[in-house]
Amino acid sequence: MSLIVNAMRWGVAAAAVIGVSAKSASAGVIITPSAAGVQTTSMAGAATEMFNSITPNTYTTLSTAVGTLTSSGMQVMSADQYGGAGGVGNYLGITGGNPVTLTLYYSQEYVGLWWSAADNNNSLTVNTTLGSRTLTRADLPTASAYYGNPNPPSGRNTGEQYVYVNLTTSVVGERITSLVFSNGGSGSGTIFEVDNISVTTVPEPSSLALAGVASAAAAISALRRSRRRG
Repeated sequence: MSLIVNAMRWGVAAAAVIGVSAKSASAGVIITPSAAGVQTTSMAGAATEMFNSITPNTYTTLSTAVGTLTSSGMQVMSADQYGGAGGVGNYLGITGGNPVTLTLYYSQEYVGLWWSAADNNNSLTVNTTLGSRTLTRADLPTASAYYGNPNPPSGRNTGEQYVYVNLTTSVVGERITSLVFSNGGSGSGTIFEVDNISVTTVPEPSSLALAGVASAAAAISALRRSRRRG
């Protein structure tokens, strides 16, 4: 288990690991920002959706590396001053009046994401097995180092925060099941920019193989019972 996830389970300890303060989003969920300029997870072995293999366009459903995205109209956009980790590739854009739901393939103790160009219309609802917690720009760090796009050229969009957000559960047994990204009403005039969404719970190849064997065994058993009845 990596250094950061051990610390983040306890919230306060995470601050010592990455040099910033951890805030409690609500009971059971801890939000810990990575150091300013960090744009991807530090978790070893994490699965990450970077949106770079998806053609920029408007979508209602997307299957990603971490879960299924659904919306009445979400956008995959090319990197610009507002989004796109590393200043290249693509990112997910959530427009006003078109919330986007990410249903995770597997419930998680940890989810990370790059929240860029944060504004007052952005809100992120974290749904868990024990309830829901909603985060806004107010939950992000306000240190000057977080303001402005960290990718060259410098000096772009210096009035908004760019933060890699680490979300972890701290209640025993609680798991994150889905995220809902919202950006105010249809007239908000802004976009909620998200990139590099990461999770740590992914099926091991051996687990998938065992699941396949179990399914095959169940099918053979059912077939045998059917033949006996016949």
